[in-house]
Amino acid sequence: MGQQVQRLFVEAKLLAGGMDGKHLIDGIDYGPLACLVGAWTGDKGVDIAPDPAGAEENPYYETLLFEAIGDVTNANAQHLAALRYHQVVSRKSDRKVFHNETGYWMWDAATGIVMHSLTIPRGVCVLAGGRAATEAGAPTPDVRPLVA
Repeated sequence: MGQQVQRLFVEAKLLAGGMDGKHLIDGIDYGPLACLVGAWTGDKGVDIAPDPAGAEENPYYETLLFEAIGDVTNANAQHLAALRYHQVVSRKSDRKVFHNETGYWMWDAATGIVMHSLTIPRGVCVLAGGRAATEAGAPTPDVRPLVA
């Protein structure tokens, strides 16, 4: 998902609303995730797949929908702000979906940690996390592992 989403965010059009403060949505602090809420679209992606005869390249359309789902309390000790998302990627040539992903982005304001859980329907599930920081007012991810 890395380069694909990175490319999407550069080329995307945000159709978001409902922000009532810098990082607040409906009174909940979403930290660096707040700017993701809304529907994102992109149409300049290219999937490059290895092939014995050379690389196969497939231009694609992509949509991501991020929805703020509120405050999630974990064991009465951890309070997370959570976004649910759904990503669908379709080939331009035949409009067939070749990637369908769903999951959650979570923000723990007390620790400054962003977490991401995702599932794709090929039996793949991932949970990742890292500290979020800001640089010149913009969120800057710290991609170093939390556990050595």
